[in-house]
Amino acid sequence: MVLLFSLACSSPTVPVDLGLPVVVADPGAGSCVSVQLDRWDADHRAAQVALLTSLGVRSIRQDLRWSYVQASRDAWDWTTEDAVIDAASEGGLGVIALVGYGNVWASTRAGATSFTPPDDPADFAAFAGAAAARYGDRVDRYEIWNEPNSGFRFWQVGDPPAFGGDPDGYADLFVPAAAAIHAADAGSEVQVGSVFFHGQAIPSGPEFLADAIAHRPEILDVADAVSFHPYTLYPPRSPPEADMEGEVAVTQMVTDIEQAAPGLPVVVTEFGWPVWGDVTADLQADYTAREVALLHASGVRDTCVYTLEDHDGPVMNPEDAFGLVEDVAGDEKPLAAVWRAFDVAMEGVVSGHGAAEDVLGLPAGVRAVRYVRESAAVTLLWSTVGDVAIVLPNVTDLPRCASIDGLDVDSTNKKGVLVEVTSRPRAVVQGACAP
Repeated sequence: MVLLFSLACSSPTVPVDLGLPVVVADPGAGSCVSVQLDRWDADHRAAQVALLTSLGVRSIRQDLRWSYVQASRDAWDWTTEDAVIDAASEGGLGVIALVGYGNVWASTRAGATSFTPPDDPADFAAFAGAAAARYGDRVDRYEIWNEPNSGFRFWQVGDPPAFGGDPDGYADLFVPAAAAIHAADAGSEVQVGSVFFHGQAIPSGPEFLADAIAHRPEILDVADAVSFHPYTLYPPRSPPEADMEGEVAVTQMVTDIEQAAPGLPVVVTEFGWPVWGDVTADLQADYTAREVALLHASGVRDTCVYTLEDHDGPVMNPEDAFGLVEDVAGDEKPLAAVWRAFDVAMEGVVSGHGAAEDVLGLPAGVRAVRYVRESAAVTLLWSTVGDVAIVLPNVTDLPRCASIDGLDVDSTNKKGVLVEVTSRPRAVVQGACAP
């Protein structure tokens, strides 16, 4: 995205008025990667944490697997989960704990697996509460299950499992689990949903959420946020702005989720593109950067990209190639540089102010999201129609000084700053200059 360095400022602080409301606070704090540190040995896990911190990641989204901890009703072993939470904490990373899934001993259903929900939701709630009691000093966000609307993968009921999951069953599991977590850690955030957005042979995320809430309306009282996964149609290959041929622009996705779960803040706990088919490593980086900016413009702070590294071995399908890097040994993709630079771009930013194309009078196909930091406006600009040269208007009352991607540029033009806009977001800073 965008290599952006803080500009020195020796003049007094100047208020910044972009003519746009604040839609998200401290957007840089939402930088997150969905990982599975529990799959690796201690040395590899340490290397992953070191890489995450070097990328400027603030939090991880990590499984807490019930079947790993409680192998039978009376047998509890937190060894693996302790190692993962300890590693994240020591690396200064926050944790969104994905509390899931089923447990074979807790279900009498024929063909039950570790993705089959329990007969009695109280059994799952006991695990969720125990996890919150154990990790409440290091974990403050809990997500209940993963993609429950994808029944054939993650909510396996029936033989073969029903494709679409069970919104009523999920609602009945969520409510006591959320209550147990809050009882153990009153200040924690419990997220409902974790749904895959599109309805590809399964209920769409908004449909599943609406049905779950209709069954148990108290979800809106016990949940603190709603999470979802705004992938484009699988396998992801369209840009985040796409809104034709079955695609839904990510900004509209957020609106649809907000309407399905009214009043709950929206969190994105998975999104991304694999380097697969027509999606090159450069397009993966471009699309990801654009999606983060568009999510900020929609009021979403926490954005967890999936995932840190590619599959260990040959890439055989899209699932193998979502990583920011090929491996932690140092084979980085352009996406890693984008994510690292994004952390720098957000340094000192206190608020995001949403999409600004109309306010700025930009040509069709050029997108802009604006942010504020002390005495400066930060604008992320990109094009969906090829490279375009534009003049970004000066910000009234700010010092006339500018940089693009961290390099000072001519700011003497009274109309604004000349910017060559490309597919990858560029960061333009206006104001807060040294003399």
